[in-house]
Amino acid sequence: MLSYHMKKTKTPPKKNQANDDKILEYYELKQEAVRELASALKETEEESQSKTKDKPAIDPYKIDKLSKIPTWIKAFFVKYWTAGAICFFFFWGLGYYISSMENLILITALATGLIIDFLVTPAFLHFESDKKEYHKYAMVPVSSKKIWTLLINIPIAFIEVYGVVMIYAFINQAYVNSQGLEEGTVTLAVEPLLYGLFFLVIDLLLLFFKNMIIGMIQNVRNTTKK
Repeated sequence: MLSYHMKKTKTPPKKNQANDDKILEYYELKQEAVRELASALKETEEESQSKTKDKPAIDPYKIDKLSKIPTWIKAFFVKYWTAGAICFFFFWGLGYYISSMENLILITALATGLIIDFLVTPAFLHFESDKKEYHKYAMVPVSSKKIWTLLINIPIAFIEVYGVVMIYAFINQAYVNSQGLEEGTVTLAVEPLLYGLFFLVIDLLLLFFKNMIIGMIQNVRNTTKK
């Protein structure tokens, strides 16, 4: 009777020693491959670090070649090149279609004022440092987002363009008188290179008077504060 009530016990199966050896060998191979991969990555990292050490460090605050050029040379070049380009595209380009010299002067002056207000002056303000070294080379050193700057730059541009035309007229008239040529003979025509030079001279004269007046006003303010 007891044999019927007793639970039958199952004997655990024997482990397959061969399978266990294969599994153990497989994991050992995997670990060895991981170690080799880690060592290879470490070697490549060390090599890259050694290469970077050999290279000179890049200094983001290092002065480049362009910044070594004096500010006045860069300002003069920009103004000269801009005036020459305006002469090429407007005075020359429109001269074939506009016969009236007065209208040609007005259109060229308008284009000059707009380009100075929207391109030249913002470029000066963008590239200058905290010292504001370009302020004395801009007639109105204010961002072009201000509408009132156009009311100053366009009349000043008209004075400059008209002054350049008068210089050409004076040179031609003087040469005609000295050589006894027929009245109205053009010996020196308007072209971008001399136009840019004459424009730059007039612009520098106007800037000189502007900076002189500003300096006088500042001196008066400083004396009144004392």
